[in-house]
Amino acid sequence: MKPYLFAAALLLIFSSCTKHYYPSAMFQNDVQYMSKPYSGDSVRHGTYVSGALLLTGNSGNIDDGASAGLLNIYQSYTLKNPNLNISYGVLGFAGNYRAGTDNTNISIDKNFYGLGVNFSMSPYINRGNVDWRIIGLDLTYTKEFGDYAAFRQRMLNTDKLTYYRKTDLFTYGLFTEAMVKVSPAVSLAFKIGLNNTPGQKQYINGIPFNNVGFNANVGVRHFSFNLAYKFMPTDAALILLGLQLGAAYRF
Repeated sequence: MKPYLFAAALLLIFSSCTKHYYPSAMFQNDVQYMSKPYSGDSVRHGTYVSGALLLTGNSGNIDDGASAGLLNIYQSYTLKNPNLNISYGVLGFAGNYRAGTDNTNISIDKNFYGLGVNFSMSPYINRGNVDWRIIGLDLTYTKEFGDYAAFRQRMLNTDKLTYYRKTDLFTYGLFTEAMVKVSPAVSLAFKIGLNNTPGQKQYINGIPFNNVGFNANVGVRHFSFNLAYKFMPTDAALILLGLQLGAAYRF
């Protein structure tokens, strides 16, 4: 779909929305991809350093959004008997949130930064050169600081303006992932996850998640490269709100 057609579709879906909301800075983009060694590797653990560019939109406000950089340092283990993947790490982020005046006279450009921890665990089945991580658990906690957090804290909610004041986010979710070892030096992985962040925007009441994530990862020797799309489920469609471009190095 051409960009202007996608924008027109968003405008059509949300043109009736007069409520302007300001979410927490990391909402929709806090869960990170954590690489895990292939079960057939001779060394099945590693320390990883990954960096990512995060771009986040706002489904109710076409001209709002955040951009940030994120650094994640983590350990990953692929165990046998039981067949289990475990990853845990720490992360830091910094960026800016910009909001226009599509249905309010408030225009902002404010910084944010913060720290967090993340954890991922999944059993797996190996079939030939494929590790299938059947059903996994992702957990992420982040703490936000900066001008954007202070702005949301001091503003008052009205009929047309909603400020999500939380500066600490806890996101949990389930995922399934397949990793293919193409050659001794190259691997491909694809992951789908359903995540929920309590206390944030949710268009469909009653469903246990407010984010759908799709990841594609390419590993080449000690390096890996990741692309992630983050979607918000609505009554009309899955709306793309988050994009991550990242790379990692395994020590």
